[in-house]
Amino acid sequence: MSYRQRAAKTNINSLGNQEGYIMKPVIAIVGRPNVGKSTLFNRIIGRRQAITLNISGVTRDRHYGQADWEGREFTCIDTGGLLFEGSDLADKIRQQIDVAIQEADFVLFLTDGQSGLLPEEMQWAQTLRKGSKKVIYVVNKIDGPHHEDRITEFYRLGTDTLFSISAEHGYRVNDLLDALVQMFPSKSVDSQLKKETLRVALVGRPNVGKSSLFNQLIGEERAVVHDEPGTTRDVVNTVIDWPGQSYTFLDTAGIRRKTQKSSLVERYSIFKTLRAVEQSDIAMLILEAQTGLQKQDAHLCSYICENYRGVVIVWNKWDLVNNGEGSVREMEKYAARTLRAFPFASFAPILFLSAKTGWGVQDVWKVLPMLFRQMKTKIATSKINEALEQVVALREPPIYRQYPIRFYYGTQTGTCPPTFTIFANYPQGLHPAYHRFMVKTLRESLGLHESPLKLKFQARKRRK
Repeated sequence: MSYRQRAAKTNINSLGNQEGYIMKPVIAIVGRPNVGKSTLFNRIIGRRQAITLNISGVTRDRHYGQADWEGREFTCIDTGGLLFEGSDLADKIRQQIDVAIQEADFVLFLTDGQSGLLPEEMQWAQTLRKGSKKVIYVVNKIDGPHHEDRITEFYRLGTDTLFSISAEHGYRVNDLLDALVQMFPSKSVDSQLKKETLRVALVGRPNVGKSSLFNQLIGEERAVVHDEPGTTRDVVNTVIDWPGQSYTFLDTAGIRRKTQKSSLVERYSIFKTLRAVEQSDIAMLILEAQTGLQKQDAHLCSYICENYRGVVIVWNKWDLVNNGEGSVREMEKYAARTLRAFPFASFAPILFLSAKTGWGVQDVWKVLPMLFRQMKTKIATSKINEALEQVVALREPPIYRQYPIRFYYGTQTGTCPPTFTIFANYPQGLHPAYHRFMVKTLRESLGLHESPLKLKFQARKRRK
């Protein structure tokens, strides 16, 4: 299901069949590599969402962003650079560009004013004119009025209207947006009944099947899937409306072991992936059943837990285990192996699936809402203190400077994750081992079996 089909379904469900309702306009930015598409995309949406480097071919998937100009809201799509040479990867990127053009109402055909007009761009402009979409021709990297003479040759594209801009410095971008807004339909209903959106990040090493699972979950070829490790370089996100819950899935770049040969693009991709984990509610750690566990998997899982994000451990490519005959006993072996490798994530649910065939993917839709319900649970103070008494009954707190540590009371001070503040006389004397024991016992007592749990301690001395 395409972006526009999903949006239409959402709008009908949330607004009803309102007379005169028109969806948000959609704008796709297309062009060859390194002409500044991602820079213009970030400029329009007002934040650095897409990676921008002076290296061709950084963007490969479709990136969506919401923008607002002069009170008019619209959706902007950043696309990969059109590669004119033939290859399997180039064909997949071209498919992503074609889908973006199909979804768009307006196409911004971006060219490079410094390198000039290429014959291939002439051919592609002819192809765009034959389509049904409104095409706006934009010449980028015109850094000021003294460079305006560079645009003359671009009139050969077959248009009477050219927009000269500098996406990096913002030169005349306002004029471009003003012209775009004037082309929008006159009637628009931009306000929608918003659901609470659950943000789910798919993380893991390169080539473990993150993009394949991402495409399975959203029901379309949204991310480029290729055998080459590191195909995904940026965070690709999309919104899905499921009965009772709205999801934002984030497909991230694979994180491999750090080496001195890591490229600048790869380092930026890792940074974006870690930020996606921090900005998500739940992270799905994808593992490859054939290759097993590696140290990098433990580092990723530890990073997720340190940020108190919900975690779902997914063993992908299960159809390749024992020639597709992975039994329940085999699953138990993998689960035990996972627990030994990730003792700090013993609470995390474990799934076995095949993103390629779709086997087991339906379990994701059972686990995610269950985990999210636990993470946003609100618990009465009386129950928290009963659970705290149980902790002390099972194991006495340690002694600190010849004084026993006492817990006076606890209360919930946050959700997602459930956060509890406990008042004690000497919280600085708690050993990490006893802290882990408290977390484990409270999780079981309060029914938060699969949820991360955060404890805060506040000093409070007993009154004389």
